[in-house]
Amino acid sequence: MPTNSAPASSNGQAKTTRNRTQRQPRQQPPTTSNQPPTTNKGPRVSDLFPTRWIHPHDLQGKTVNVFIEKVTIEKLWSAFDKEHVEKIVLWFHGKTKQLPLNVTQAQALIDITDTDFVMDWAGHGCRLRAATARNGKPTIEILTPLPANQAAAAGAAVAADAAAAGVAPDASAQTTGVADLPDDEPPADKEMPDEEIPELEYIDEDDANALFGE
Repeated sequence: MPTNSAPASSNGQAKTTRNRTQRQPRQQPPTTSNQPPTTNKGPRVSDLFPTRWIHPHDLQGKTVNVFIEKVTIEKLWSAFDKEHVEKIVLWFHGKTKQLPLNVTQAQALIDITDTDFVMDWAGHGCRLRAATARNGKPTIEILTPLPANQAAAAGAAVAADAAAAGVAPDASAQTTGVADLPDDEPPADKEMPDEEIPELEYIDEDDANALFGE
């Protein structure tokens, strides 16, 4: 009776056969010429040196409406003067960062609020826009708030929050919103009218030591 036997090889030994599954070639995802290469840029400087101050790059190229919630006078370390100097600091509703003012910014707020009593600036609205100072350094320009017909809905929300907090906003405050609201004008690099060192030169002493060494 015939039996199934493996074929013999040339040296007389039986050969075994294996069923091998043919590996399919790995398919690559489609690429297009306009796809940018993926790179790891690493951390940002702001991640390594966090700060409480608003910097021009925080505005992301937008003109941002803000509501001044309170004003304080603080002694801050000046990397330019190498000593502590008194600065006017603005605190904004719904924002986690503050803005220490230079002379140009303070004068802009006098024009907006029609008063040079800094504590009376609380309850007013204004707009912030990144700009370039005459000395070539980045700074933040302070502009008048949007007209009421362009931000009435946002201003109503601000007024309600301010009333709940016991702050009585004026008419200009009611034209601003809690969120970052860009206006219709593209931001422009504008020179500031004086040689004042921008506000981002004024940092906490701990920040200065971390950046420049003790």
